[in-house]
Amino acid sequence: MDAQHEWILCLRPNESLSDTLEAVLFEWKQQEPGQSVICYRLPIREENGQGWQDCPPEVRLVNRKMVNWIGEMPPTQEDCALLRGELLCFHNP
Repeated sequence: MDAQHEWILCLRPNESLSDTLEAVLFEWKQQEPGQSVICYRLPIREENGQGWQDCPPEVRLVNRKMVNWIGEMPPTQEDCALLRGELLCFHNP
């Protein structure tokens, strides 16, 4: 509620954008998402002892005027669009 901008990208301290996701977000920023879009899901790749594993996408880019939540991350919503690229979750950043 205290954010200044309409769209909020939610990241944890051990997460980073892949190059592809960074490019997709840059292109997304140049467009107008439309009034009916409330959130986007991002694919997650998590580092583990054996390498990287794909995890289910999570809602991480939200329109703060249309989604209100309590807690660390926005709630899961299946009706949100999926962006390309991955959010990288590091085991030992």
